[in-house]
Amino acid sequence: MPIAQFLEGSEFDPETKRVIRVAFEMTRIALRYGNQGDLSEILGKTVATRLIELARSSELNPDHLCESVLSEFRQHF
Repeated sequence: MPIAQFLEGSEFDPETKRVIRVAFEMTRIALRYGNQGDLSEILGKTVATRLIELARSSELNPDHLCESVLSEFRQHF
């Protein structure tokens, strides 16, 4: 699941969208989920939504974005 569908029509400038895409791919790889099936769709949507929320709060470092999402997943699993 690409993150592009969540960024279309967003208020982000091109550089911020690039950072979010990088963080999304980093997180996807770290969580080891692919692009198939219902689980990957749910995880993709959850990760994308959280990355966008973090970016809206001015976090624009892809490493920090990724680590923040991973930390939240670790707390729940």
